[in-house]
Amino acid sequence: MEPQRYWSHLNAFMATARHLSFSQAAHSLDISPQAVSVSIAKLEEHLGVRLFNRTTRSVLLTGEGAALFAAAQQSLGALGDAMEAIAQADRPRGVVRISVASGFARRYLLPLMPTVQMQLPEVQIDLTSDDRAIDPIRDGFDIVIRGGKLLDSSLVSRKICALHSVLVASPAYLRKHGVPQHARDLDQHQLIGLRFLSGERLEWQLREGRHITTLTPTQGLCVSDPEAVMEAAQLGCGIGAVAIHHAIEALRAQRLKVILPRAFQSTKREMAIQYPHRQWIAPRVKAVVSLLLDSFAANT
Repeated sequence: MEPQRYWSHLNAFMATARHLSFSQAAHSLDISPQAVSVSIAKLEEHLGVRLFNRTTRSVLLTGEGAALFAAAQQSLGALGDAMEAIAQADRPRGVVRISVASGFARRYLLPLMPTVQMQLPEVQIDLTSDDRAIDPIRDGFDIVIRGGKLLDSSLVSRKICALHSVLVASPAYLRKHGVPQHARDLDQHQLIGLRFLSGERLEWQLREGRHITTLTPTQGLCVSDPEAVMEAAQLGCGIGAVAIHHAIEALRAQRLKVILPRAFQSTKREMAIQYPHRQWIAPRVKAVVSLLLDSFAANT
């Protein structure tokens, strides 16, 4: 099948994959549902695989369909970026969609928005702040800002800062329960655990002499938001591990105290800007990434 012959079929497939509905795909393309069905049938015949599982009530992508959709999304994105780079050779303009962890958005990203608006007046920022796991290509984000143990992937990752963490507790909690002097003393305390969206719990690494032990907090409270660990610690719920950038204000105000600074081993986590690995990066995205990196570097 020549490219010019299957382009309309691929277009129908992409619309159906986005809407998971033949009728909605047809409406978006201004063609009949029958035409959409015929195009997808011809594409499936050419590829020799089923792209959708159809029932009377639903249309779902098969594994092969999902793989084609992801690859096509990335290819179409690269094509769109290349065209945009030519069209915007003079200056960046357009919408940049950013997904960022909630706590980082409030404390660090939102304060930079006036600078972005001033330096990039023709760029509009569409900011989504939450802590859910996302797929930038599938979910349509240009930039993702997340923290953790960053793994190799199809995304470009640019480090913003290291996420150093400490054990903390409130002065009131320590007056009531005592200050632990050794890692083993934590067995007698209420601990505040952190559970990631994957279901995995944050492990603590603690040094006892020459040995390093791993502790997964299970006694006490467990939360899914890193900032909630800090808030719970301030309320006297127990001892928790928090990133310094979350707790710095509470530490300075002495609402929190650092516990076992020599024993606790900070996790090797980073905060990073990530964006899809493409040959052509849209000028609007490139400009925002560059501005944010420069601003973060000046303030860390």
